[in-house]
Amino acid sequence: GAFNIINNNVVDSNSTQGGGVDVWGILLAAVAGGEALHNVVSGNVVTNNGAQGIIVRSIGTYQTSYNLIIGNISSFNTGSDGNGDGIAIDGSSGGTLRGNAIVGNMCFGNQRQGILLAGDSSASIFDTTIIGNSCISNARTGIYAASSHNDSFVAHNLCSSNGTEIS
Repeated sequence: GAFNIINNNVVDSNSTQGGGVDVWGILLAAVAGGEALHNVVSGNVVTNNGAQGIIVRSIGTYQTSYNLIIGNISSFNTGSDGNGDGIAIDGSSGGTLRGNAIVGNMCFGNQRQGILLAGDSSASIFDTTIIGNSCISNARTGIYAASSHNDSFVAHNLCSSNGTEIS
């Protein structure tokens, strides 16, 4: 959908990995027949979910763009296949992800990355902004931004006590 606001919710303990889409805390996704544009996810507490806490993803030829993820807490998310990220911009199923922003969030104690920006070769990921976030004590990386995605801006983030701070 477009122009939706997901604000001030507690999203806790959704399923375990392998349970379909129910494992994510909050999912913004472009799927068959629709795109996810100009949405705001703000002020939520997302914890103990079976995969990513907050995931922004696109599938196939669809577009998930110009979404704002701001002022959320995403913590202690895990997955049986190791995909427990706090917040993810995920192009693993192709599609276009353009102009999404992750601003002023706190990600801590997640199984993998605090913030992940990655996708496969069929995904087009452009103009992502990751600014002013705190990523603390995540098992792998505070912020992981794959080098294959163009025009990303990563600045003024605090990363501490992660496996790797920023990669």
